[in-house]
Amino acid sequence: AALGAAAAAPDRREMLEPLDPSRGGGELYQVQDSHFYCKKCPAGTYVAQHCKEQNGSSTCLRCKEGEYVEYPNDFLSCLGCQRCREDQVELSPCQAVRNTQCVCKNGTFCSPYHPCELCQKCRRRCPKDEVEQAPCTPHSDRRCGPPTSTFSGSPNYLIITCVVVAVVLFALFCLYKCCCRRPPGEHWRRGTPGALTLAGGSAWGYLMRQLTRHQSRGPGTQDNIHNEQVSRDQLLSTVSGSATPSALGPEVHERDPLLHHAWPRSDAFLCL
Repeated sequence: AALGAAAAAPDRREMLEPLDPSRGGGELYQVQDSHFYCKKCPAGTYVAQHCKEQNGSSTCLRCKEGEYVEYPNDFLSCLGCQRCREDQVELSPCQAVRNTQCVCKNGTFCSPYHPCELCQKCRRRCPKDEVEQAPCTPHSDRRCGPPTSTFSGSPNYLIITCVVVAVVLFALFCLYKCCCRRPPGEHWRRGTPGALTLAGGSAWGYLMRQLTRHQSRGPGTQDNIHNEQVSRDQLLSTVSGSATPSALGPEVHERDPLLHHAWPRSDAFLCL
């Protein structure tokens, strides 16, 4: 008898191994108080009668109205649909494959990450020093935070401002190069009276005089130029303590070119 029981054990083990539900990918279930394994019923149905053979299909019936099952199952009946609470509204009705979808009413919320026994009221408004970053929803409260700067919210304004500043700076640079450049061959020398006079703060006045003289150039222009030359010679004599270039004569001009270049030409600072 013992040998017979030992011989029967392998046969039973061989019969159960192919029926392991893990080999069926969770599609099989074991009938209670039986060695049979049956296929589960699809979502929206329930098991009306178990299968009669191994790995066979059970008899499945569709869920009635007000009932549902959302996944393949071995239930002997469907589940009852949920009813929304008084503080909730129905988002979508119950179906055979999906339970009733309920959400909190407007102005209230319930976090989906925590058990929702009662909907909580959202904040009515943000504090004075904060702005609303996200409105109240059935799943989250109103979110507030510090106000953001205009440039961070609108990067286009920053780009436009940078472009305008660059254009203005470029225009000022071109104007400076045009109005303050000297003609070719004109060189200033350190220590000359002319350079000292301009460094002393009269450069702007000198430019204005030259501009006025060029704009009002007429029949008496040559006389005015001569008179200004005499005045400059006298000023040079006072500053340097030496005789004026006009009094020294052309020989001194040839020997001492420094005096010849003491003052810039009348159009040295003009862009004409």
